[in-house]
Amino acid sequence: MTTVQRTGTTNATSIGSTTYTPPRFNPGDRRTFIGGSDARVVMGGDEADLIRLWREKRGEIEPEDLNDNLIVQLGRVSLRN
Repeated sequence: MTTVQRTGTTNATSIGSTTYTPPRFNPGDRRTFIGGSDARVVMGGDEADLIRLWREKRGEIEPEDLNDNLIVQLGRVSLRN
């Protein structure tokens, strides 16, 4: 440990590293990022959808099941190699 003296302050002790380590990206956990569908909700004018998205991202409710949505199905097909 080192002691750092700053003018007009009391002694401060430096503890550990200040290096930031971001969390690992997990594409399976959609709560950790804003996807294209989420951006549409954020930029749209439907307050109920925006509140639903906010609650999903906070983990308060389960995400909406979009497996039967045609747009989602087309997106999945286009992402396959």
